[in-house]
Amino acid sequence: MTIPSAVLILPAFRMTIDTQTHGGLLTTIVRRRLGRFDWLIADSFLSSAWMSRLERPEHLLQPPAEPLKKSVVPGREVVHVRVDDTTAVDVTVKHFTPRGLVEIVKSSCRGSPAFRAFHLARQIEALGFFTAAPVAAGERRAGGLLCESFLLTRFMAGAIPLHLVNAHCADRRRRIGVVRGLAKLYAAMHDAGFYHRDPSQANFLVVAQPTGGDTIALIDLDGLRQRREISLTAAARDLRRLLRRSQIPRKERAWFITVYARSRRTRLSSRQLVKLIGDLPAQATFPHCALNEESLPSTTVPAASTNSPTLSTRLGNFSESSSRIDIKQSNGLQWLVRSSRLSPQMETVLQAPDQFLEHARVLKPSRSSAVGAAGGIVLKRYNYRKWTSRFKDWFRPSRGRRSFEKAHLLETAGVRTAGPIAAAERRCCGVVVRSYFVMTEIPGAVPLGSWSGDKRAACKQVAELLARLHQEGFTHRDLKEGNILFDAAGQPH
Repeated sequence: MTIPSAVLILPAFRMTIDTQTHGGLLTTIVRRRLGRFDWLIADSFLSSAWMSRLERPEHLLQPPAEPLKKSVVPGREVVHVRVDDTTAVDVTVKHFTPRGLVEIVKSSCRGSPAFRAFHLARQIEALGFFTAAPVAAGERRAGGLLCESFLLTRFMAGAIPLHLVNAHCADRRRRIGVVRGLAKLYAAMHDAGFYHRDPSQANFLVVAQPTGGDTIALIDLDGLRQRREISLTAAARDLRRLLRRSQIPRKERAWFITVYARSRRTRLSSRQLVKLIGDLPAQATFPHCALNEESLPSTTVPAASTNSPTLSTRLGNFSESSSRIDIKQSNGLQWLVRSSRLSPQMETVLQAPDQFLEHARVLKPSRSSAVGAAGGIVLKRYNYRKWTSRFKDWFRPSRGRRSFEKAHLLETAGVRTAGPIAAAERRCCGVVVRSYFVMTEIPGAVPLGSWSGDKRAACKQVAELLARLHQEGFTHRDLKEGNILFDAAGQPH
């Protein structure tokens, strides 16, 4: 139950008290102005020590604070702050800074990411979901425009990200328990009207319970969205998004589908759910999984899911790019680089991309873009000849970065394309001057118009490639012979 807020105007600051009951516990949220920041603070953190810390929250990010993410994402910084005071608890601090003009305008209209995450965490806590308890959220604005915001949550000691459990846990019984817990969590989310647009395994924590077993906690709630009702089609789409980004063997995915179908408020058919999820991209190996197909539990899936003759093939065909994307600065350019592809040769390309193009084999002489290849690497430079392209990219990522992201999505979806390696952009006063996209060279590439192989087989292969493209939700707005290449093995890309 929510008691209407009482607003008190005092000479030193403005304070809004909002009292809510969450999970049977009376929680009071106080709004205060500390320094340059407006804060929402839980009453348990209203101490002089925390008030002094929140006046300058940027100091919380400095050592001895421990970074919690290996790769630094622009505009997002997460650290673990240890508190010496025995009466206080350790906290996780997440720092948000707007990434571009569009995000500044959005945050100015709908509130800062920290405030939204703070209210959302309290909402899902009240519904019984396990998450890092929010303790404070602050934002700093200038002229109504958001400059930065901070979110503080209680640090969950002993919690392990789901991707680390998947990569190192070889205990068969525990793995099945984690999969079942994740399935029940998604079933409860969908029953409550929530879905997840960013189901990365890093956004779920596995917390061991004193009584035995594990509990799945939701963190990084940026991707969580709410609707009045989650339809079966929308639920299948959400599950498909999760399964494509979770590298677990097919038997464990079968457990996931079965437990999810049985845990929904309205019990579903596993066979119908598998049909709605559709075919998942093929995956031959599990580089981030502690178990392979042979060492999985021998326990069979219940009859409700094994009745479908295509269940094992539908759930077994899965793929995702396994390399991490890092940020690298080089000669004034900020590169997005796949760490697994980083080599001394790539370092040279990143340091001087224009020099690489001068000595590379020209693949496409054009005023709008320059494409060159050397040493199995293809570099494309977008020159931005039209002012309309510069204007559009002022409000969105550059063409080079968008190409990198699209290629990564295609590769994740199992659509054959040149493997993305890196992307960068150079801006001046927010306007894109140039952007770059680095990819792997397709061996023996021949355009469709010059292909001299079996025409009937080529037509069939191209048709299957385009069908896969459409099935994964993509369209091609510049489909022509030069944009379909056959490799040395006769496979179209």
